Amino acid sequence: MERAKKTTDKFLFPSNVFKVLLTLLSASVLVYIFLWGNQFSPVAYMGYVVSAYTLIIMVVGIPSVIKSGKLLVYNNPFGSRFLTEVNYRAMLFMYSGMAINLLYVLFNVVTCFIYHSIWYGAVAIYYMVLSLIYFVLIRKSRKIFSQEQGVGRQIQELYSYRLCGFLLFLLNLTMTGIVFQIIWQDKSYVYVGLVIYGAAGFTFCRLFIVIVNMVKFRKKNSPILTAVKMMNFVSALMSLFVLQTAMFAEFGGGDIFRRVMNALTGAIICFIVIYMAAYMVLQANKKLKTIMINSSKT
Repeated sequence: MERAKKTTDKFLFPSNVFKVLLTLLSASVLVYIFLWGNQFSPVAYMGYVVSAYTLIIMVVGIPSVIKSGKLLVYNNPFGSRFLTEVNYRAMLFMYSGMAINLLYVLFNVVTCFIYHSIWYGAVAIYYMVLSLIYFVLIRKSRKIFSQEQGVGRQIQELYSYRLCGFLLFLLNLTMTGIVFQIIWQDKSYVYVGLVIYGAAGFTFCRLFIVIVNMVKFRKKNSPILTAVKMMNFVSALMSLFVLQTAMFAEFGGGDIFRRVMNALTGAIICFIVIYMAAYMVLQANKKLKTIMINSSKT
Protein backbone atom coordinates (compact mmCIF):
# COMPACT_ATOMS: atom_id res chain seq x y z
CA MET A 1 0.00 0.00 0.00
CA GLU A 2 2.83 2.36 0.92
CA ARG A 3 4.64 1.53 -2.30
CA ALA A 4 1.50 2.28 -4.35
CA LYS A 5 1.13 5.63 -2.57
CA LYS A 6 4.74 6.58 -3.34
CA THR A 7 4.28 5.61 -6.98
CA THR A 8 1.08 7.71 -7.20
CA ASP A 9 2.82 10.67 -5.57
CA LYS A 10 5.69 10.46 -8.03
CA PHE A 11 3.21 10.27 -10.90
CA LEU A 12 1.06 13.22 -9.75
CA PHE A 13 3.75 15.33 -8.08
CA PRO A 14 6.90 15.19 -10.22
CA SER A 15 9.79 17.64 -9.84
CA ASN A 16 9.45 21.22 -11.05
CA VAL A 17 12.12 20.64 -13.72
CA PHE A 18 10.11 17.72 -15.10
CA LYS A 19 6.94 19.88 -15.11
CA VAL A 20 8.67 22.63 -17.11
CA LEU A 21 10.11 20.17 -19.63
CA LEU A 22 6.75 18.40 -19.97
CA THR A 23 4.94 21.71 -20.51
CA LEU A 24 7.41 22.74 -23.23
CA LEU A 25 7.05 19.34 -24.90
CA SER A 26 3.24 19.49 -24.79
CA ALA A 27 3.17 23.01 -26.20
CA SER A 28 5.58 22.11 -29.00
CA VAL A 29 3.62 19.00 -29.99
CA LEU A 30 0.28 20.86 -29.98
CA VAL A 31 1.73 23.66 -32.12
CA TYR A 32 3.03 21.06 -34.57
CA ILE A 33 -0.34 19.26 -34.64
CA PHE A 34 -2.55 22.29 -35.25
CA LEU A 35 -0.26 24.27 -37.55
CA TRP A 36 0.47 21.37 -39.84
CA GLY A 37 -2.96 19.76 -39.64
CA ASN A 38 -1.88 16.39 -38.26
CA GLN A 39 -4.73 15.98 -35.77
CA PHE A 40 -5.20 12.26 -36.46
CA SER A 41 -1.59 11.08 -36.76
CA PRO A 42 0.14 8.79 -34.20
CA VAL A 43 2.19 11.79 -33.03
CA ALA A 44 -1.05 13.71 -32.43
CA TYR A 45 -2.51 10.96 -30.22
CA MET A 46 0.72 10.80 -28.23
CA GLY A 47 0.59 14.58 -27.91
CA TYR A 48 -2.97 14.45 -26.60
CA VAL A 49 -1.96 11.93 -23.92
CA VAL A 50 1.07 14.00 -22.88
CA SER A 51 -1.02 17.18 -22.80
CA ALA A 52 -3.70 15.49 -20.69
CA TYR A 53 -1.06 14.28 -18.23
CA THR A 54 0.47 17.77 -18.12
CA LEU A 55 -2.92 19.27 -17.37
CA ILE A 56 -3.54 16.72 -14.58
CA ILE A 57 -0.27 17.41 -12.76
CA MET A 58 -0.75 21.16 -13.14
CA VAL A 59 -4.27 21.05 -11.66
CA VAL A 60 -3.23 18.71 -8.85
CA GLY A 61 -0.31 20.99 -8.02
CA ILE A 62 -2.44 24.14 -7.70
CA PRO A 63 -3.06 23.81 -3.91
CA SER A 64 0.68 23.52 -3.20
CA VAL A 65 1.39 26.52 -5.41
CA ILE A 66 -1.25 28.55 -3.55
CA LYS A 67 0.20 27.47 -0.21
CA SER A 68 3.74 28.40 -1.26
CA GLY A 69 2.48 31.72 -2.61
CA LYS A 70 0.73 32.54 0.65
CA LEU A 71 3.88 31.74 2.66
CA LEU A 72 5.89 33.98 0.36
CA VAL A 73 3.40 36.81 0.75
CA TYR A 74 3.14 36.41 4.53
CA ASN A 75 6.93 36.67 4.81
CA ASN A 76 6.76 40.10 3.20
CA PRO A 77 5.66 42.92 5.58
CA PHE A 78 3.54 44.60 2.91
CA GLY A 79 1.97 41.32 1.79
CA SER A 80 1.30 40.18 5.33
CA ARG A 81 -0.46 43.44 6.14
CA PHE A 82 -2.46 43.23 2.92
CA LEU A 83 -3.75 39.74 3.75
CA THR A 84 -4.41 40.25 7.46
CA GLU A 85 -5.68 43.85 7.77
CA VAL A 86 -9.12 44.37 6.24
CA ASN A 87 -9.02 48.16 6.57
CA TYR A 88 -5.61 48.43 4.94
CA ARG A 89 -6.75 46.24 2.04
CA ALA A 90 -9.91 48.29 1.60
CA MET A 91 -7.91 51.54 1.49
CA LEU A 92 -5.58 50.15 -1.19
CA PHE A 93 -8.52 49.07 -3.34
CA MET A 94 -10.16 52.48 -2.94
CA TYR A 95 -7.00 54.35 -3.93
CA SER A 96 -6.41 52.11 -6.94
CA GLY A 97 -10.09 52.35 -7.95
CA MET A 98 -10.05 56.14 -7.79
CA ALA A 99 -6.77 56.32 -9.75
CA ILE A 100 -8.12 54.09 -12.54
CA ASN A 101 -11.37 56.07 -12.73
CA LEU A 102 -9.48 59.37 -12.93
CA LEU A 103 -7.46 58.01 -15.86
CA TYR A 104 -10.76 57.12 -17.57
CA VAL A 105 -11.99 60.66 -16.86
CA LEU A 106 -8.89 62.18 -18.45
CA PHE A 107 -9.10 59.95 -21.50
CA ASN A 108 -12.80 60.58 -22.12
CA VAL A 109 -12.57 64.34 -21.52
CA VAL A 110 -9.71 64.67 -24.02
CA THR A 111 -11.54 62.48 -26.53
CA CYS A 112 -14.75 64.47 -26.00
CA PHE A 113 -13.02 67.75 -26.91
CA ILE A 114 -11.12 66.27 -29.85
CA TYR A 115 -14.17 64.66 -31.47
CA HIS A 116 -16.84 67.00 -30.04
CA SER A 117 -18.68 63.89 -28.81
CA ILE A 118 -21.54 63.97 -26.31
CA TRP A 119 -21.04 60.23 -25.85
CA TYR A 120 -17.51 60.58 -24.46
CA GLY A 121 -18.70 63.52 -22.37
CA ALA A 122 -21.39 61.37 -20.73
CA VAL A 123 -18.89 58.58 -20.04
CA ALA A 124 -16.45 61.13 -18.56
CA ILE A 125 -19.17 62.45 -16.20
CA TYR A 126 -19.94 58.90 -15.07
CA TYR A 127 -16.32 58.29 -14.14
CA MET A 128 -16.10 61.72 -12.50
CA VAL A 129 -18.99 60.88 -10.17
CA LEU A 130 -17.54 57.43 -9.49
CA SER A 131 -14.18 59.03 -8.66
CA LEU A 132 -15.97 61.50 -6.38
CA ILE A 133 -17.60 58.64 -4.48
CA TYR A 134 -14.26 56.90 -4.04
CA PHE A 135 -12.70 60.19 -2.88
CA VAL A 136 -15.45 60.63 -0.27
CA LEU A 137 -15.02 57.04 0.89
CA ILE A 138 -11.25 57.44 1.18
CA ARG A 139 -11.54 60.68 3.13
CA LYS A 140 -14.17 59.32 5.50
CA SER A 141 -12.43 55.96 5.89
CA ARG A 142 -9.09 57.49 6.89
CA LYS A 143 -10.82 59.37 9.68
CA ILE A 144 -13.02 56.46 10.78
CA PHE A 145 -10.31 53.78 10.74
CA SER A 146 -8.20 55.87 13.12
CA GLN A 147 -10.96 55.79 15.74
CA GLU A 148 -11.58 53.11 18.35
CA GLN A 149 -14.58 50.82 18.01
CA GLY A 150 -17.63 52.30 19.69
CA VAL A 151 -20.87 54.19 19.23
CA GLY A 152 -19.12 57.31 17.92
CA ARG A 153 -17.35 55.40 15.18
CA GLN A 154 -20.52 53.51 14.27
CA ILE A 155 -22.41 56.79 13.88
CA GLN A 156 -19.67 58.21 11.62
CA GLU A 157 -19.73 55.06 9.50
CA LEU A 158 -23.51 55.25 9.13
CA TYR A 159 -23.34 58.92 8.07
CA SER A 160 -20.73 58.02 5.43
CA TYR A 161 -22.80 55.03 4.34
CA ARG A 162 -25.87 57.25 3.90
CA LEU A 163 -23.87 59.87 1.98
CA CYS A 164 -22.70 57.18 -0.45
CA GLY A 165 -26.35 56.20 -0.91
CA PHE A 166 -27.22 59.77 -1.92
CA LEU A 167 -24.23 59.88 -4.29
CA LEU A 168 -25.44 56.65 -5.86
CA PHE A 169 -28.58 58.47 -6.98
CA LEU A 170 -26.33 60.98 -8.74
CA LEU A 171 -24.27 58.18 -10.29
CA ASN A 172 -27.46 56.54 -11.52
CA LEU A 173 -28.31 59.71 -13.48
CA THR A 174 -25.02 59.50 -15.36
CA MET A 175 -25.59 55.78 -16.00
CA THR A 176 -29.06 56.54 -17.33
CA GLY A 177 -27.52 59.07 -19.73
CA ILE A 178 -25.10 56.46 -21.05
CA VAL A 179 -27.86 53.85 -21.40
CA PHE A 180 -30.04 56.40 -23.24
CA GLN A 181 -27.30 57.13 -25.79
CA ILE A 182 -26.58 53.43 -26.30
CA ILE A 183 -30.25 52.68 -27.03
CA TRP A 184 -31.54 55.72 -28.90
CA GLN A 185 -28.35 56.90 -30.58
CA ASP A 186 -27.06 53.37 -31.24
CA LYS A 187 -23.76 53.91 -29.42
CA SER A 188 -21.66 50.99 -28.20
CA TYR A 189 -18.24 50.05 -26.88
CA VAL A 190 -15.87 48.30 -29.28
CA TYR A 191 -13.05 45.90 -28.37
CA VAL A 192 -10.50 45.11 -31.06
CA GLY A 193 -10.04 41.47 -32.11
CA LEU A 194 -9.53 38.92 -29.34
CA VAL A 195 -9.52 41.63 -26.67
CA ILE A 196 -13.26 41.13 -26.25
CA TYR A 197 -12.70 37.60 -24.89
CA GLY A 198 -10.20 38.88 -22.35
CA ALA A 199 -12.62 41.64 -21.38
CA ALA A 200 -15.42 39.09 -20.94
CA GLY A 201 -13.31 36.86 -18.71
CA PHE A 202 -12.13 39.82 -16.63
CA THR A 203 -15.67 41.19 -16.26
CA PHE A 204 -17.21 37.93 -15.05
CA CYS A 205 -14.32 37.18 -12.69
CA ARG A 206 -14.57 40.68 -11.27
CA LEU A 207 -18.34 40.37 -10.78
CA PHE A 208 -17.91 37.02 -9.02
CA ILE A 209 -15.21 38.38 -6.67
CA VAL A 210 -17.26 41.50 -5.90
CA ILE A 211 -20.37 39.43 -5.00
CA VAL A 212 -18.30 37.11 -2.77
CA ASN A 213 -16.77 40.11 -1.00
CA MET A 214 -20.17 41.72 -0.51
CA VAL A 215 -21.48 38.61 1.22
CA LYS A 216 -18.30 38.28 3.27
CA PHE A 217 -18.20 41.90 4.44
CA ARG A 218 -21.83 41.88 5.57
CA LYS A 219 -20.62 39.82 8.52
CA LYS A 220 -18.08 42.52 9.46
CA ASN A 221 -20.88 44.87 10.56
CA SER A 222 -18.96 47.82 9.11
CA PRO A 223 -21.13 50.22 7.06
CA ILE A 224 -18.09 51.95 5.51
CA LEU A 225 -16.65 48.66 4.23
CA THR A 226 -20.09 47.65 2.98
CA ALA A 227 -20.32 50.97 1.10
CA VAL A 228 -16.98 50.24 -0.60
CA LYS A 229 -18.26 46.85 -1.75
CA MET A 230 -21.51 48.44 -2.95
CA MET A 231 -19.53 50.84 -5.14
CA ASN A 232 -17.46 47.98 -6.53
CA PHE A 233 -20.67 46.07 -7.29
CA VAL A 234 -22.18 49.03 -9.16
CA SER A 235 -18.98 49.47 -11.16
CA ALA A 236 -18.98 45.73 -12.00
CA LEU A 237 -22.62 45.91 -13.15
CA MET A 238 -21.78 48.81 -15.46
CA SER A 239 -18.82 46.84 -16.83
CA LEU A 240 -21.21 43.95 -17.52
CA PHE A 241 -23.53 46.24 -19.46
CA VAL A 242 -20.59 47.67 -21.41
CA LEU A 243 -19.49 44.12 -22.27
CA GLN A 244 -22.98 43.30 -23.54
CA THR A 245 -22.98 46.28 -25.91
CA ALA A 246 -19.52 45.31 -27.15
CA MET A 247 -20.61 41.69 -27.71
CA PHE A 248 -23.58 42.83 -29.79
CA ALA A 249 -21.34 45.21 -31.77
CA GLU A 250 -18.87 42.39 -32.44
CA PHE A 251 -21.20 39.45 -33.12
CA GLY A 252 -24.39 41.18 -34.27
CA GLY A 253 -27.83 39.77 -33.48
CA GLY A 254 -30.15 42.11 -35.34
CA ASP A 255 -30.78 45.80 -34.75
CA ILE A 256 -34.15 45.43 -33.00
CA PHE A 257 -32.99 42.56 -30.79
CA ARG A 258 -29.82 44.47 -29.83
CA ARG A 259 -31.76 47.60 -28.88
CA VAL A 260 -34.35 45.64 -26.88
CA MET A 261 -31.72 43.67 -24.96
CA ASN A 262 -29.62 46.76 -24.26
CA ALA A 263 -32.72 48.63 -23.09
CA LEU A 264 -33.77 45.74 -20.84
CA THR A 265 -30.32 45.22 -19.32
CA GLY A 266 -29.76 48.96 -18.88
CA ALA A 267 -33.13 49.39 -17.19
CA ILE A 268 -32.48 46.46 -14.82
CA ILE A 269 -29.05 47.78 -13.84
CA CYS A 270 -30.37 51.30 -13.26
CA PHE A 271 -33.21 49.90 -11.14
CA ILE A 272 -30.73 47.84 -9.09
CA VAL A 273 -28.62 50.95 -8.46
CA ILE A 274 -31.68 52.98 -7.41
CA TYR A 275 -32.75 50.18 -5.09
CA MET A 276 -29.26 49.98 -3.57
CA ALA A 277 -29.14 53.74 -3.07
CA ALA A 278 -32.56 53.82 -1.41
CA TYR A 279 -31.65 50.81 0.75
CA MET A 280 -28.43 52.45 1.92
CA VAL A 281 -30.15 55.71 2.85
CA LEU A 282 -33.12 54.07 4.59
CA GLN A 283 -30.98 51.48 6.39
CA ALA A 284 -28.60 54.17 7.65
CA ASN A 285 -31.50 56.34 8.86
CA LYS A 286 -33.06 53.37 10.64
CA LYS A 287 -29.86 52.42 12.45
CA LEU A 288 -29.06 56.03 13.34
CA LYS A 289 -32.54 56.44 14.78
CA THR A 290 -32.10 53.26 16.84
CA ILE A 291 -28.77 54.50 18.21
CA MET A 292 -30.27 57.88 19.11
CA ILE A 293 -33.20 56.22 20.93
CA ASN A 294 -30.86 53.90 22.87
CA SER A 295 -28.60 56.83 23.75
CA SER A 296 -31.52 58.87 25.07
CA LYS A 297 -32.54 55.99 27.36
CA THR A 298 -29.14 55.73 28.99
